[in-house]
Amino acid sequence: MSCSAVCIRDGCCSLLYDIASQRCITYSSFASSKTYGCSWKYLEINAPYCDGTPQPSSPNTCDHGYSYDASNEVCVIECESYGSTFGTFPGRVLSGFNDDSFVVTSEQECRNACVAATAFVCRTAELSSSNVCYLSVDTALTQPSGYQESTTYTLWQRNCA
Repeated sequence: MSCSAVCIRDGCCSLLYDIASQRCITYSSFASSKTYGCSWKYLEINAPYCDGTPQPSSPNTCDHGYSYDASNEVCVIECESYGSTFGTFPGRVLSGFNDDSFVVTSEQECRNACVAATAFVCRTAELSSSNVCYLSVDTALTQPSGYQESTTYTLWQRNCA
């Protein structure tokens, strides 16, 4: 699907196709603090899928910080509700923005703890090489200063239900 078709389908006010990053990005409304430009529509479609091929339903289809919404086949900044699948980002960490931490025995135990969290909506889980699991409401997009490379961590971004 072309960028313009995505914009028409979703009723955006403008779009951007960034050749360098090969992304089709649509915007939904004008920013209230400006007389021009638009705010994010919470939709970003990778360029390979803008050409008419359907976006795969794999949990790893989205860029860092985005969750996959399989029902609409898009990557979103926030989900109405979160599911039990995750995008995986080895070598990444969201440093300094943890809402809970504890020792686990496996990657699956860490992801399961994120899904089962009730004190907050867990959106990311990280596992250190020392088996400490960190859960957070934040993502690479909500806290970009904490999103870093690390050879001793794996980060998971929770997808939509």
